[in-house]
Amino acid sequence: MHQFDDLMISEEENYALGIERTTGRKYVSVDVIDGDAVCALHYEISEDEFVRLLDDPAAGQALARRCRAGEEEARAFR
Repeated sequence: MHQFDDLMISEEENYALGIERTTGRKYVSVDVIDGDAVCALHYEISEDEFVRLLDDPAAGQALARRCRAGEEEARAFR
């Protein structure tokens, strides 16, 4: 079971950046609607991406949109 710690949350764009506690892997998470529920999906990003996305909100928003659109499924935490 993964344990996610959000370090930066964009409430406006509904995404977060953080670190998975047990492995130290970095991630972006996005909220998606599944029927009547809202759930967070987590996608792995590199250390370099993590630092860049913290400094560049527009790039974070773009990645979050791609994740929501299903374009980054290869990065999804399983």
